[in-house]
Amino acid sequence: MTTFWSRSGVGLAAVAAALVAFSAWSIAAPREKSSAAAGETAKVDAAKVDTAAGEAIDVFDAIKSEQVDVKFIAVSANKANLIVENKTKKPLTIKLPEAFAGVPVLAQFAAGAGQDVGGGGGPAFNIAPEKTHKVELAVLCLDHGKPDPTARMPYELKPISAVSDKPEVSALLVRYGKGDVATKAAQAAAWHLENGMSWQELAGKNIEDPRGLKSPYFTKREIAQGMKLADGAVAFAKEHAAGAPGFESFSPGAKASR
Repeated sequence: MTTFWSRSGVGLAAVAAALVAFSAWSIAAPREKSSAAAGETAKVDAAKVDTAAGEAIDVFDAIKSEQVDVKFIAVSANKANLIVENKTKKPLTIKLPEAFAGVPVLAQFAAGAGQDVGGGGGPAFNIAPEKTHKVELAVLCLDHGKPDPTARMPYELKPISAVSDKPEVSALLVRYGKGDVATKAAQAAAWHLENGMSWQELAGKNIEDPRGLKSPYFTKREIAQGMKLADGAVAFAKEHAAGAPGFESFSPGAKASR
C-alpha cells in the first residue's frame, strides 16, 4: 500500500487503524444511500466484467507498471467516476488507497481549474483481462473558492499527499469513505481542516438560486455535525501516529460503527 503522509510523517495505515474506534464520531444523519456511495463496487460496463479474482495490486502500482489505464472523472462537487481498464491478459484485483485525491490537469484547463477533491477508498474490485470497470465514488472538495468540479474538467487520480499534508484531512476522508457520514457535514469539516475556514465563515456561506434569492449553504445541524467530525479527525490524527499499536488488525473494507 502506498504511503500518503510523506510530508507529515504520519502513516495512513495508522490513521486507518484508528477508525475501528470511530463509533465516537457517530453522526445522527448518515449520508443518503446512492449508487455513488464510496466503497461500493459500482456499475460495470456492457462487457459484463468477469468477477474472477486475480493478482492483487495497488492502483498506483498498477498504473506505474502500465497494467491498467485509469481515468478519474469528477462528475460534480461530491461525485466522481473511476474508470479502470485492465491492459493485461490476466485478471487483476485492484486495491484503492484508504484516502485518495482527484487533481485538475492544469496544463489542459489552467484558467478554469476546479477544486481538488478527496475521498476514501473501499473494497478491492476485480477486472477481467482486457476489460474495463467503473467505480462510482463519493468525494469532498478541498479548495474552497475555486469552481466546483464538472465532467468537462480533466482530472487525474493522485495520492492524497499530492494535495494535502494534513493527517487530519486524510483521517476525515477515510471516515467519510465508510458511507455513513452526511455529505454536507463532512464538506464543512473538510473546508475547515484543509482550507482554514472558520465555523463562522462556513455558517455564513450562502447559496443563490436562479431568482437571486440566498439561503444558507449549511444548516445549523450540518455545522454542528461538521464540528464534531473535524474535532474527531484532529484527535485521531494526534493519537494514532505511525506505529500506533493495533493498526495491523484494521480491515480497510470494514464498516464504521454508527
